[in-house]
Amino acid sequence: MPLAAPDDAPPAAPGAFVVDVSTWSAWPAEARASLRAAAPWSKGDGVMRTGALDGPTAERVRDLAARHTLVGLEELPAPEAPHG
Repeated sequence: MPLAAPDDAPPAAPGAFVVDVSTWSAWPAEARASLRAAAPWSKGDGVMRTGALDGPTAERVRDLAARHTLVGLEELPAPEAPHG
């Protein structure tokens, strides 16, 4: 009996991320470098943050945070696309 094709994985959800600067600074340099390589980060008002990231980029940040067991990274809801 032939096997059914596997279901396609759902698309990665877009997102944005924020972390307190003191927490960011306490993370290993390798973890911070990998996050910076995966997405653009900016510093302001005592936090490091990304802007809105597409699904694959947000998933890469999630994966890196899990791989490095980073505590303190908060995921923000993805902004709604403008209706027009």
